[in-house]
Amino acid sequence: MPRTATKKDRVSGRDKVLIGTCSWTDPTLIASGWYPEDIAKKPDERLRYYAERFPLVENDASYYAIPDQKQAKLWVERTPDHFKMNFKAFGTITTHPTDPKRLPKELRESLPEDALEKRRLYPKDFPKEVLDEVHARFWVGLEPLRKSGKLGAILLQYPEWFPIGSKNKAEILRARELLPDDTLAVEFRNRTWMEERNQEETLAFGRGGDERRARDRAVPRAQRRELEEAGSHRGGALRLRVQAARAEGMATEDQATRGGG
Repeated sequence: MPRTATKKDRVSGRDKVLIGTCSWTDPTLIASGWYPEDIAKKPDERLRYYAERFPLVENDASYYAIPDQKQAKLWVERTPDHFKMNFKAFGTITTHPTDPKRLPKELRESLPEDALEKRRLYPKDFPKEVLDEVHARFWVGLEPLRKSGKLGAILLQYPEWFPIGSKNKAEILRARELLPDDTLAVEFRNRTWMEERNQEETLAFGRGGDERRARDRAVPRAQRRELEEAGSHRGGALRLRVQAARAEGMATEDQATRGGG
């Protein structure tokens, strides 16, 4: 779901292409000797060293745990102004199973007892309000990068058991709704999306023809900013703020021009 390139996105009349790796902390990269010996063992120095040589990186730690704003601020501080960091969406957002131990304490305590007894939780195991809060906390956790202009794309990597169909299209549109404003990149691991009979339909969907409906329902940008300003967002307070934003959130002029697509 790419955005249309703006003048700022273009260099000498051509789209700017950024090249980077899937992770600056990959064990094979560290073991390869690419990092100098005195830097390889220092997490903060590794990112600085990497960011001086590449303009882009993918952060896949966010797939396993919802990003924390304190850590996000450190990523901002350790990278130059031009740097971009892409993030893999938290597993629950893309219908993957999640270890409940990886959820923030407040979210775990909001789950029903039968869900807590499971070793892996799928989206169907979450009450709707808790699932909405998962999306909200993920969105808010990236705010320091968003403010600094260093947030790249959010990668929605859907699993092998996610075939083309109206239900799964709606799942993608829901992610667009709950993750407004940001650039989303979608990866399908089920071949049906790009089989010859479905290619045109999939590409048209990715260009945003069906996405407009989701943008019109999205939470207004101003209301989302309230979440960031609320600080730590403990317990039900965040959930109530999200619900209030949705209740008041008819499309605004700001939404109509942003929200992806």
